[in-house]
Amino acid sequence: SSFSGLVGLSIPKRQATICINSCRITKEIFPHTLLHGPGGVGKTTFARSIANELGYYFVECEAYVFLNSLTLVQYLIDKDKLSKETGKPLLLFVDEIHRMNLKMQEVLYFPMKEFRVLYDMSYVSLKPFCLIGATTRKDMLNDESFVKRFVNVWSLPLYEDYHIGHIISNYFKQQRVIFKPEHIKLISVRCFGNPRFALNISIKIRDHLLSRDSVARILSDKD
Repeated sequence: SSFSGLVGLSIPKRQATICINSCRITKEIFPHTLLHGPGGVGKTTFARSIANELGYYFVECEAYVFLNSLTLVQYLIDKDKLSKETGKPLLLFVDEIHRMNLKMQEVLYFPMKEFRVLYDMSYVSLKPFCLIGATTRKDMLNDESFVKRFVNVWSLPLYEDYHIGHIISNYFKQQRVIFKPEHIKLISVRCFGNPRFALNISIKIRDHLLSRDSVARILSDKD
């Protein structure tokens, strides 16, 4: 929920911390940011942590839900209204943002700079907001479109094995799974530096242990 609780990502965390400290001093909104990297490295968690650090109203959505330009404009207006009701700046996180076609990317070009949208032949003012886009396919975005509006373009890389080990250890402790350091090392190297893989494998191991213990108890009861 906060940067202090995030494992790994030392470089993007340092970059974000600089922006967060600046926003606290200047009272300006966090700059629009594009996060790119493999799936499962924590782009959503990273964006949510920024919102928590600054006390923003966090909204998460998938790019594919926007069927046309009108739905995107209406969505911006609706979320702007909700953020105003909470009294918090809006941080809009759009996952897999490369799924927006060029026309919808251009819809964002104006509000990201001017904080207003054209709706029903008139302009609707928006409270300054932060857009954080995430993508696993940065190559599918048009660099001449709204990409120019992103002040920050940060790469979220795969994790080191010891960071993966930390994630696995924390999960096992939460689940009360007994383990040894050598177990963690064996699992970590099989996760290819991806936290999502690490959690998926950890869940399978926990389920296997629970199943084994359950079978053992059944056999013991029969005896």
